[in-house]
Amino acid sequence: NDLVRAAAILDTAAADGPGGEEACALRAMCRRKCLALIGHTDAVAGVAVSADGRHVVSASEDRTLKIWDAMTGQMEQTLTGHTAPVRSVAISADGRRIFSASDDRTVRTWDADTGNELATLRGLDGTVLAVAVSADGACVVSGSADGTVRIWESATGREMRCFTGGADAVIAVAMRADGQRVAWAAGQTVKFVCDITEDAPRTLTGHAGLVYAVAMGPGGQCVVSGGFDGKVNVWDATTRQIHTLAGHDGPVHSVAVSSDGRTVVSGGHDRTVRIWDVGTGREEAVLRGHGGSVTSVAISAHGEEIVSASRDGTVKIWKVELCRQTSRTAKPPAARD
Repeated sequence: NDLVRAAAILDTAAADGPGGEEACALRAMCRRKCLALIGHTDAVAGVAVSADGRHVVSASEDRTLKIWDAMTGQMEQTLTGHTAPVRSVAISADGRRIFSASDDRTVRTWDADTGNELATLRGLDGTVLAVAVSADGACVVSGSADGTVRIWESATGREMRCFTGGADAVIAVAMRADGQRVAWAAGQTVKFVCDITEDAPRTLTGHAGLVYAVAMGPGGQCVVSGGFDGKVNVWDATTRQIHTLAGHDGPVHSVAVSSDGRTVVSGGHDRTVRIWDVGTGREEAVLRGHGGSVTSVAISAHGEEIVSASRDGTVKIWKVELCRQTSRTAKPPAARD
């Protein structure tokens, strides 16, 4: 791990030598397992990390989004414009655009550099609970309380597709990097389309309660869900085979998949963030420190940091390797269904 190696190198720097104070500060930064980002005045509902790992964006019930420096934890900008709680946030792969979903029934696009609002997608009939974006930022998918999933062309605001899922609110959505495969939470099921031109979504069943979270692995072959039953389900989208990761004590509110598809991260009502090995089903670490339910999790593109948001009003950045090293949760592999 780069941070562990960097700390070891900095250990050799003499505190009273040239650059000694800087070396000490950098060493402490490298060895810090968790960095807390404090600034929101209400629960934080969503979080995203830029592809280069340099910035974190948070969405809050205080009606704002905030952009943070991921290394120092310094808040760089506050984005205002939503007139109701902000529920979800996503970032384009180039880091230039931010997308947010809100109870004010809009999806908004922001310039990440200036913090200016670029566009507002309107015409939604209910609270917008979730948003995801293609890697190039060209396609945006939203999930709403009215049970609809809408796919938009971000440049023009044109609605490309609308899927209706019945009376159940769409709490979570996920989109493959190319914008062509989409999955969403629909009641006690996960629905997905392999191509957005399809008319009939396919259904994955396996939760004993409402599904609160959905994520998609690289290529869209792996779909991960979390729900009221406290389970994290990992699906093969083609065969619909499933294995279950069990460990949370209560509902799972958020899931994320690493860019290599080997690691799943989940956040739950039990105030923990958990790291899972997809191949073995083993729970690798349990991260404690939030004072409220964990509402959202994200993994940096290189897999070295996990970002979590909570109803306690904070965002935390966790160093994965340090968390694994210090975890006291060594357990036998979880049973696979």
